[in-house]
Order: sequence, then structure tokens, then C-alpha cells
Amino acid sequence: MFESCHNPLCKKKLDSGERKPGTPKKFCSDRCKVDTWALRRAAFLLWPLGSQKGWQIVRALGDTEPRTGAGSHALEQIKAKFS
Repeated sequence: MFESCHNPLCKKKLDSGERKPGTPKKFCSDRCKVDTWALRRAAFLLWPLGSQKGWQIVRALGDTEPRTGAGSHALEQIKAKFS
């Protein structure tokens, strides 16, 4: 049985045969796991500010210099999805 990666920006399929018994695999990679955690944390922090202020902050962060590491991967995916 195939299931999708739980990262909302990733479309990779997971093979249930590759996991350890009793521990369902939710993400295709550690990077997707970290990116999902970062997205959830950002949503938690931005939600109380409202959509207008929240998107203003996201756009301001998107205009900064590109970074390297796991965060840059998520930023690239977000820009591609909403551009």
C-alpha cells in the first residue's frame, strides 16, 4: 500500500513495506519531517496575527537572501507553490 508523504509540499509516495513494524512512516526524508515541523510552528506563531499581517511577514522573509540548509528547501517549495 502506498501513502503520500505528510509534508504538504511534497508529493512523494511512501511504500508501507519499507517501515519497521508498529511505526508508521509519515515522511519520505528527514528534510521533509523538519520542513513540516517548521511550517506548523510558523503557522502557530502567525495565526494570532491574522492573515494580512502574517502574509506581510512571510513576504518580508521571502525577500531576504537565499539561505542554505533545510529551511531553504521549504522556502523554495513555498515560493514555487504560490507563485
